[in-house]
Amino acid sequence: MDDPKNYPVLIHCHHGVGRSRLFSSIYRIEYENFTNEDARENARLFWEFGTNFSKNSEKGAYLMNYHKRAAKIELK
Repeated sequence: MDDPKNYPVLIHCHHGVGRSRLFSSIYRIEYENFTNEDARENARLFWEFGTNFSKNSEKGAYLMNYHKRAAKIELK
């Protein structure tokens, strides 16, 4: 994701419900400066498919404990 030549990116998930939202949330934390809580709350907007990203769920807890990378990779 650090290389603009890789864009646009499509994240799709069907059988592993929630993974696309999880990776989208991590993207928001890393590149759009969302807080962990804001990214988690945003992932909860459409939770009817079996994962609600509550703070007690595995994915919600993962997002709340996610640590942003210290530095971006510099491309040459």
